[in-house]
Amino acid sequence: MNALARDRVRLYAPPWLPTVQAVPTANRTGRRRPMRPSAWPERGPMPAVPDKYVFLPSREVPTTHQPLLEQALKILADDRQAQRTAETGAINRMTTRFSTARRGDAHAILFDYEKAHLNARGDWDKAIIKLRQTRDPQGNGIHVTDFWDAKNNRGTAQIEGQVKGSMAKLGTVFLGDARMTDLRPQPTGLVNKVYVLGRFIYDRAGPKLEADPNHTKMQFVRLPNSDTYVRRYVTRGLNHNDCVNLRNGRDLTAPVLDQTAQRREIASGGQASGHDVSAGGALSEAQQILSHTRGWQKRYISTGVSSRPVFSTRGTQFMSLFGAAVIDLAKLDLSAVFDIHSPVAVQNLLKWDATSVLSAPGPGDGATTLKQEEFLALRDVLRTRELLIKGRVDQRAVLRVGEGQRILGLGLDYKDGPKQQLAAIKKWPGGWSKVRQTDDTNYKGYLDQFWLFLLFDNETTARWFKDNVRGPWQKWQLFERYSMPAI
Repeated sequence: MNALARDRVRLYAPPWLPTVQAVPTANRTGRRRPMRPSAWPERGPMPAVPDKYVFLPSREVPTTHQPLLEQALKILADDRQAQRTAETGAINRMTTRFSTARRGDAHAILFDYEKAHLNARGDWDKAIIKLRQTRDPQGNGIHVTDFWDAKNNRGTAQIEGQVKGSMAKLGTVFLGDARMTDLRPQPTGLVNKVYVLGRFIYDRAGPKLEADPNHTKMQFVRLPNSDTYVRRYVTRGLNHNDCVNLRNGRDLTAPVLDQTAQRREIASGGQASGHDVSAGGALSEAQQILSHTRGWQKRYISTGVSSRPVFSTRGTQFMSLFGAAVIDLAKLDLSAVFDIHSPVAVQNLLKWDATSVLSAPGPGDGATTLKQEEFLALRDVLRTRELLIKGRVDQRAVLRVGEGQRILGLGLDYKDGPKQQLAAIKKWPGGWSKVRQTDDTNYKGYLDQFWLFLLFDNETTARWFKDNVRGPWQKWQLFERYSMPAI
């Protein structure tokens, strides 16, 4: 059974049973390898990335079989708790280490977190063993029938309990995306089909999957490029160009729209470990995604698919001064959407093997070859849990709530200008005390300038600062800040 193929869908009991989420934690490790000076992964046997699965208990379990159902739920709940503990522990250890880290330790700290995150997943093969070994004092036990490779009920497993020779269904396990079914009726005004979590209904024709009425609020779309399902609504931490575009009723736009190779991303240009193509040559989608993730050329708009904290290479959470918005994927052309947040997605789309992160002897910072750049990109996308949208995002698909013009921006014509102005502002106690967050860019943005941005508690304070705390030559601009609506 391919572990990478069973990566998705969270796990929980329905509301009419005690709340139980069961994604067990396990790690099938491979042989240990000696450290090499380059600390890059070797080819060879790789440990499998543990997988997630979903257990949905049956509604009609006989009273005689309830103790077996409770045992099954406890086994899975204990493993789910172990997964949560492992993930939380990994985040806490990383945060603690960054608080005392020396310069240059970042990659090693992040690498340990990334491996721990990958290991904090479920392992259905080991869960089967635990369930089948379950026996009560009377010898009653649990039976598991795995339909992963079957033509019917594919991607599921049936859990049954046997009490004194009498068999009763305890529930169904859904592996990978097997639980997805289309929402009926479909919402209007969309360009893509919406999917939801389903449940099995049995009739004379056999089992069929229909929408689970308990879980229609959690909606998904299917991405053709990676053959994966992702949440319909993803988040976008906004930048200043986004805010300008939204203010003017325009679409969000990626920094680079030219899909041909640029000098800074090719081996013969400014990036020695870059792509082996000539300037102006064609780049595959995978090459363009690598350029984006490594920061060479940004042709995509990055969004997040997870509610979990996302950490930068400095070990800090991504927090945009400009706020955040929600993007409705059901309103976009999904051929321009690329899922790179999970092991199965990067395997399907980019042919990158997430198990190489688990087996690598070191973080591999300081890449000197294209293969090493791919390894760093793989580490980054699994940590940041990104979904990329090529080129543009229709502004009608960007859902946001305006907080008022809480941001002041100062455009400058020289690269060091923002830092110099920020240092000067910090010397003005009456104004600096009202600043809540700052951002100074080292690249040209809106109006082809370098920018200093200041965030205030409200628009009134921002306007007061603009009118009272500035030099005569400073031309501050007000910018809207946005927040995400409740979905």
